[in-house]
Amino acid sequence: MKSIFIVCALLVASIAALPSQDWTGFKQQFGKQYKSVAEEQLRRLAFEKNVLQIAAHNKRYEAGEVSFSMRLNQFSDMSHEEFSQRMLAKLPEIGAVNASVYQPTQRNLPDWLDWRAHGVVTPVKNQGSCGSCWSYGAVASMEGQWALRTGQLKQLSEQNLVDCADESWGNSGCSGGWAHNAMSWVISNGGINDQHFYPYEGVKRHCRFNHQYRAAHMGSLWTIEAGNEESLRWAVANEGPVSVGVYVSENFNRYGGGVFNDWSCGSWPNHIVTVVGYGWDASGGDYWLVKNSWDTWWGEGGYIRMSRNRNNQCLIASFAYFAKI
Repeated sequence: MKSIFIVCALLVASIAALPSQDWTGFKQQFGKQYKSVAEEQLRRLAFEKNVLQIAAHNKRYEAGEVSFSMRLNQFSDMSHEEFSQRMLAKLPEIGAVNASVYQPTQRNLPDWLDWRAHGVVTPVKNQGSCGSCWSYGAVASMEGQWALRTGQLKQLSEQNLVDCADESWGNSGCSGGWAHNAMSWVISNGGINDQHFYPYEGVKRHCRFNHQYRAAHMGSLWTIEAGNEESLRWAVANEGPVSVGVYVSENFNRYGGGVFNDWSCGSWPNHIVTVVGYGWDASGGDYWLVKNSWDTWWGEGGYIRMSRNRNNQCLIASFAYFAKI
């Protein structure tokens, strides 16, 4: 009992020494509410740890030692371990995938490309605390494909995939999955509903797809040569947004802006995102323009510029898929 009392006393003393203004502003900005005083104390300690680590990193950024900045976001009251459990997907091993391998054509590519400027990318969405990034990656790619081929930009339904592209398709709802499995379901099913008819709930429910309200359909699944960034560039430029698997590190979690260059990435992806362009930055060099599903509070308005032509950093080109009409 005495040791527990000492630990609690030290915890309270540590919290009392922390500045309150930033913490209060953080709670107000992100609408944070906690179930108890004890929970808020723990959250505040995690927040202050993140504040210190972000400040130390940004000093290096200002000195030109690193190519990206960090900032507070809606996850800044979590440890990285908790963030990983809540937000990142458990991606299973991939078996045989019935996908055609994209063959680059002999066409000159633009040095810069941002599909947002061409009206084929919907606004950044928010997956919430459900590990459904795979559905967002699949939808963002299919939204772009549909808009490019039909001239109609529609917000397709991630919830439709969470509910219907289930375990029999290699996905696990809010516990993770693969974008290519979701696209395969859409192809086999003959279509997908839109977000208006089938809104996002952030929990897995029974499948309620309605063919009468089909918003889009796909005809074939495609991939690229694994790990080949030039093939990925060809696919993005010629076919549109491409879903990719990446490894999210603690630095990725706190990303604020610039070109994300981080060699702490692991050897297996834990998140699905969508490449919607590419370019070059004077400070950070070549980059991929990547759409995430963590709302606009995160990163550069919900986007991240990830290093390009740096030996397939964070596995950006290892698990790339798109569907064609």
